[in-house]
Amino acid sequence: DHATSFKLKWKIETVDTDFLHEAVLNLLGQTVTVANAAGKTVSFKAVAINSTGSTDSAVKQIVMP
Repeated sequence: DHATSFKLKWKIETVDTDFLHEAVLNLLGQTVTVANAAGKTVSFKAVAINSTGSTDSAVKQIVMP
């Protein structure tokens, strides 16, 4: 049995060197607050994890208002 968990990871472009921030991913939708990111580009990716390893989604970017 391979129970799968999901995480949402993100980084602020030009500030973070990698996806240093994460939260448990709610597949029904969620809101994420990214502090100190006004006007900056934030990259997000989902990660699925189970006993056989992990898989990353494609990276999506948004510019924070």
